Amino acid sequence: MFLSIITVTKDDPVGLRRTIDSVDRQSFQDYEHIVVNGSRGLDCTLEVSNFSRDYRKFIFQRDFGIYDAMNIGLSCAAGEYVLFLNGGDELVYEALRMAERQVQEEGEPDLFCFKQEFVAMDGRLMKVRQHYGPDEPSCLIPFWHQALLIKMDLHRRFRYDPDMRIAGDHDLFLRLLKEKPSIGYSDQVLSRMTDGGISQTSRDLANLESLESLLKNKVIQDRRGINNCHYFNSLFTHKSVLSSYSSIGKRVQNFLRHISRPTGSVGLIWGNGLIGRQIYAVSPSSFRGFVDFDTAKTGIPGVPVFSPLAFDATFDFIILSVNIDKTDVLSILETRGMSDKSVYSVEDINEL
Repeated sequence: MFLSIITVTKDDPVGLRRTIDSVDRQSFQDYEHIVVNGSRGLDCTLEVSNFSRDYRKFIFQRDFGIYDAMNIGLSCAAGEYVLFLNGGDELVYEALRMAERQVQEEGEPDLFCFKQEFVAMDGRLMKVRQHYGPDEPSCLIPFWHQALLIKMDLHRRFRYDPDMRIAGDHDLFLRLLKEKPSIGYSDQVLSRMTDGGISQTSRDLANLESLESLLKNKVIQDRRGINNCHYFNSLFTHKSVLSSYSSIGKRVQNFLRHISRPTGSVGLIWGNGLIGRQIYAVSPSSFRGFVDFDTAKTGIPGVPVFSPLAFDATFDFIILSVNIDKTDVLSILETRGMSDKSVYSVEDINEL
């Protein structure tokens, strides 16, 4: 089988229908279509009955976020290549026949990247996204997963990091490129993506995750490595961001040793994001859990996430993640009769 198309979706029947329709319109037939759906209830049964095909498999399984769901789909795939075409993404007309021909002509490289149309919610074409070649700035995301075919044996060795929330693609591509894979490039459009996904609506968080991955994979070493890249400009309105990412572990360890707290005391981390989870990982026994307005946000399995209006007083101190206003937190604690609790910001940690 030439290709496994994997679609991850949750609570988006309109987007899923658009994706499935674009797959079913293809005249090329040497593929399978795996749909990983995190939804529950009647809509799931309707999907199977309405969209059932011999080449389509539905998986209804609990997951811990989009990248965990993508890994679940990958584990079930059997094609020579894999393409992630998630809910709302579409293949253009005769995309698969064109892709198979070009891949064969190029000698079946490890990666084969195409162009992608980026359209507005009303269907209007906004731009055609190009892949970036090896001579482009290293901080840019080099491919778009909706327009990238990856050899299955390579993808099985390099899976998505399920702890990422938005920029898991960038992280995966950086790890793949370290292997120096053979790459084919096409000037043809393979797929269409609609504006409005989480990576578009949460741009700063996506950039923060990308920055963490660039540092982790040693693509850049410090602020000097990205001075000329506009991709991260918005991050540096917060002085502590880069230092937090590059040395948060050592700083938190040092901070926990020096702050005055009784033996056996435990804290909360306000903010269940990348930096919050990094703080927790330094000393899990020092923290009871997280506080976040989004209690459903993917975090660390088994570690509770409390609403700011629902946590109790069984903690001794709070450490704030990036972009959390200390004044607001102190006000909430005072309102709830917990003004005796100590609150520390990332800036406090950096200044120690």
